[in-house]
Amino acid sequence: MNDITTTLRKSDMQITADALATQRAHRYDAVVPAPKMRMHLGVLYLTGTEPILSADGVTMGDGAFVPTSIFDEGVAAKLNIPIGFLRTMRATRIDLYDTLVNGLLHGRKEKVRISGTGEVDTLLAAVPADPRSFLIRCFTGTDGQPGVARALLSDSYKLGMDNLDAFVSVLEGLTEAGLTEVDTEVDLSERGMSVKIMAPQIAVLAPTLLEGYRNPWGGTDAQQQRWLDHGGFAHGEEPVIFAGLVVSNSETGNGAFQIKPRAVILKCKNGWQIDVLQTIRAVHLGGKLEQGAIDWSKDTQEKQAALIRARTRDAVRTFLNREWLAEQVTKAEAKIKPIEDAQKVITVVTKQLAFTDEHARGVLDQFIKGGQLNTVGVMNAVTAYAQTIEDGDVANDIESKGAKAFDLAAAIV
Repeated sequence: MNDITTTLRKSDMQITADALATQRAHRYDAVVPAPKMRMHLGVLYLTGTEPILSADGVTMGDGAFVPTSIFDEGVAAKLNIPIGFLRTMRATRIDLYDTLVNGLLHGRKEKVRISGTGEVDTLLAAVPADPRSFLIRCFTGTDGQPGVARALLSDSYKLGMDNLDAFVSVLEGLTEAGLTEVDTEVDLSERGMSVKIMAPQIAVLAPTLLEGYRNPWGGTDAQQQRWLDHGGFAHGEEPVIFAGLVVSNSETGNGAFQIKPRAVILKCKNGWQIDVLQTIRAVHLGGKLEQGAIDWSKDTQEKQAALIRARTRDAVRTFLNREWLAEQVTKAEAKIKPIEDAQKVITVVTKQLAFTDEHARGVLDQFIKGGQLNTVGVMNAVTAYAQTIEDGDVANDIESKGAKAFDLAAAIV
């Protein structure tokens, strides 16, 4: 296909910035009428679209783009095709995939008579082409290779919160808020980006919340070496929780830009995403876009960057302080209850959270390794298990349910 990186797991700042910059250089967004889209052998071909003007010159927007699974989800949603059926057709009958999608996009120009079994004929009327236009998000190809069709979206989708702008502007917002020393970890996929931020200078001791909890990975790490106030606890066993944030964004219609508080346990790096009403969010909706290539003006990018910096500063002011973090710890401690039948509780909790059997077994395994036989141990088991998953989207989804698992466990026992 090409050398554009679309997936990263637990990446650092520099690698992430380089990957996002390359993506931006190959980005092509256009509003395309249905008749100008055609599938051939499962590849999207665009015709009659506007050229792309960039610092590298002019590139024609027409061409071939290989759809991602996210693009196929958009096709299924917009054309009212069951996604399971569409995926099966792509995997086993690509000719029928083409016929189905092209037929729904282009309509049928002539009447068709179908002969029955004897006396009855059926006359099928002509069907007009789909009157809609769609926002197509692509990456252009390199060295004559096809590009990537990233997403098929409504022409009312708001083109805001570019991943690179979001990433850089969040870091700038942290600096403007006075947080010059942060640790970041980034997951990037075709669906979206998740940036986990930890502020080691903002921490509280939580001996009650973490009582009896063992590091399932064993040993200590550099972050523990940086923690100088041991609070009377053995080195490597300090029940410390750091303040942090998790920033999520999607350029392909898989969620709003969002900043949410996240606490990180020192000894194991489990991420506790705290459910609060103040979560800072922006939805990708807007007025209809005009047909043609989308011109990302410098002014638009600067305004979006300024907005993200401001929201980051708001999040730091709201969530990243010791008083707020200590209050969340106190609220959580009130929900701690002992657990006698761990397998029963884990089974009920994971079922209510719609975890697969494999994920349920993984959570139970982490619960046993953690050694914390109470309801907060369930949350730590969920967030610890999330760290073992290679798929960043799945891992972040599971981690985000840790707090809910805590509440469900407290309601059961």
